[in-house]
Amino acid sequence: MIISWKGKGKVFLCLTAVLILCILAGYAGKEPSPNPSNSVTMPMQEEIEADKLISEQEGFDFFAEYRMEREKVKSKEVETLKEVINKENCSQEARDAAALRLVKISENVEKELKTESLIKSRGYKDCAVIIQAETTTVVVLASTLRMDEEEEIKNLVSRSIPCSQDSICVISRAE
Repeated sequence: MIISWKGKGKVFLCLTAVLILCILAGYAGKEPSPNPSNSVTMPMQEEIEADKLISEQEGFDFFAEYRMEREKVKSKEVETLKEVINKENCSQEARDAAALRLVKISENVEKELKTESLIKSRGYKDCAVIIQAETTTVVVLASTLRMDEEEEIKNLVSRSIPCSQDSICVISRAE
């Protein structure tokens, strides 16, 4: 795992991001509830191929779970901000701040998705980009990253999310 730490504040932010990712990884170990729409019996060959596909995707569960959690959290935040905007007894300043935060959330979602797509286009199987106030964390599905690979990722991220490369933390997650 390669983590670039320059400054104690960045170390704290990276450790916080890693802690959040570890918590989310705990959710990845849970078995999903059965889906009634999948109850149709498949022929034996198709069943074997489906099992193979599922086992190949297990390495990607962390990223899928993270994306679902990210979407839930952002949806709740958006809902709360919309309530503030629509409340008549809130001050205009509070409404304006909520509206600005909604715009920022929208911008960050777009940047995260765009950056994740750029990183995947460079041959990485999967990744997650987490934009925070002071740092951006990138988790890449790779057993290890060479320094040149980390620099390439930082370069992509810094162009996609206008930020300094010093504020980018790259973490590799084993396949």
